[in-house]
Amino acid sequence: MADDGRTVVLRHSRDKDGSRYLGATLAAGLLRIEGQDLGPGVEAILGAREYEWTWTVAAAAIPAAVDVLGGAPGSDPLTVLAAWSSANGDADPGQRLRDAGLAVEFWSRIGD
Repeated sequence: MADDGRTVVLRHSRDKDGSRYLGATLAAGLLRIEGQDLGPGVEAILGAREYEWTWTVAAAAIPAAVDVLGGAPGSDPLTVLAAWSSANGDADPGQRLRDAGLAVEFWSRIGD
């Protein structure tokens, strides 16, 4: 598995409710899924115009993450993440990993 700081964009959209971004990076032995939602759609739900978050998967858990998301052993995690997200309506795979019981670290921030 290559660990060279590669990034894949899982979702990037803009509409009247604002912008939504979700991407994943494999670097320094970690898999990070990072998102940011901006605009009036976020404000209507959270009371602030910005929400950002990060899921971090440790190196030892990456093979299990690939398995949970339907990838074959040894598959490129970024390719698996992109395929899973696309097949699930651009959903955030981080929540799926947590729901499956993987020890993923979560960070978030709400605010302008």
